[in-house]
Amino acid sequence: MTTKPHPWGWFTEKVLPPVFAALTLGAITSGVATHQAVLNLTSKFEQADKKLAQLEARIEVVDANSVKRAELLETMKRVELQLELMMAKANIKNAKITQ
Repeated sequence: MTTKPHPWGWFTEKVLPPVFAALTLGAITSGVATHQAVLNLTSKFEQADKKLAQLEARIEVVDANSVKRAELLETMKRVELQLELMMAKANIKNAKITQ
């Protein structure tokens, strides 16, 4: 009994091994590129998160040091009272204050 060579034997011996090698190499290269892209993106995300935290801290400092509306109204009342007091001392009545 003689065995005939399979008609696709040349394909499985000569073509498939390089195709499998190319596919494996492509998959590894793609995996490495994806891993590097994820690391780069993670690094940028961490930088943005740190910058956001710094900006929030600066906003809190500015907010703590800013003058509030109630404080401005209180100051304006004091200025008005002092102006009225000075006008009363100078005997000025019904004076119009212009800018």
